[in-house]
Amino acid sequence: MATIRTITWQLPPVSSRQRPLSRTVVEYRVKSDTTPLPWTVQDEVSASGEQKLVINDPAPGTFEYRLTAVDIDGKQGPATIAEKSSDYDVPGAIAAVAIVDATA
Repeated sequence: MATIRTITWQLPPVSSRQRPLSRTVVEYRVKSDTTPLPWTVQDEVSASGEQKLVINDPAPGTFEYRLTAVDIDGKQGPATIAEKSSDYDVPGAIAAVAIVDATA
């Protein structure tokens, strides 16, 4: 069965001393207990739309997601990191079992 992963978030409030927000950059990486792996951009979501990202059938394992608000001048706010694990599917059933009796 396919998994549908939905990530939602709230944008930070914008003060009078800040530029309007443009987008959220959503990045991901496989979580590693030894050497941190590089981040890969999953998507960019406009600040004017719904703050939601749907990932169809993500790979199994533990992933870290990094979300960063970006203003209209390209300045980035501090990143927020969240983690999600998905189990591997169970093995399939054994098939083509043959049991043969022989006479001695």
